[in-house]
Amino acid sequence: LRARQAAKPVITATQMLESMVHNRRPTRAEVSDVTNAILDGSDAVMLSGETAIGDYPVETVEMMARIARVAEGMGRNGHLVRMMQAAADTQAISLEDHVSLSMYLTAETMRPDLLFAVTATGGTARRLARFRLPGWLVAFSPDEATCQRLQFVSGIYTVHVPETPPSWADFARHWVQERQLDAGLGILTEGGGTLRSSGATRLEMIDLRHG
Repeated sequence: LRARQAAKPVITATQMLESMVHNRRPTRAEVSDVTNAILDGSDAVMLSGETAIGDYPVETVEMMARIARVAEGMGRNGHLVRMMQAAADTQAISLEDHVSLSMYLTAETMRPDLLFAVTATGGTARRLARFRLPGWLVAFSPDEATCQRLQFVSGIYTVHVPETPPSWADFARHWVQERQLDAGLGILTEGGGTLRSSGATRLEMIDLRHG
């Protein structure tokens, strides 16, 4: 929880489905361990020997994905949100944390189809993703290394954008339409660390079908 509060990605690994090295099904304890790792807020759960030397690598990955889908549907946000709201009430969090909390609460109310974050270093995207948003967060970044690092953060899809467009809202709309995604409402945030920003952080609602 402390890592999520600090917007640090967490990877849980080591012998998570070890029995599947030689068996098609995991033990009940292993299923419980993977489930709890996800409920505790892990961004990723990792396999090693199960797929490197195991007899059933494909089945193991499929099983891990099935467990993760079920666990993610259980909800894992309550305590973190309460902590952040209490800190916001006492002005004990940064402006960036205020913005990420506001975007999460807005997303919970508006239920957008997609969320977008423009981020140079990845900080804005990580702060948002820690809340396990109700939809995918698409992170636009001019830095390829940032895109690679964000691949390990839960719920983020990264897009490398080498040159800053005149309008990020128009860019997001075009990106969605070009891929023929069925998305109507989007929320975009642009942080102070992006190339064109003057230091302000803002939220913008986007009609992804028109404009």
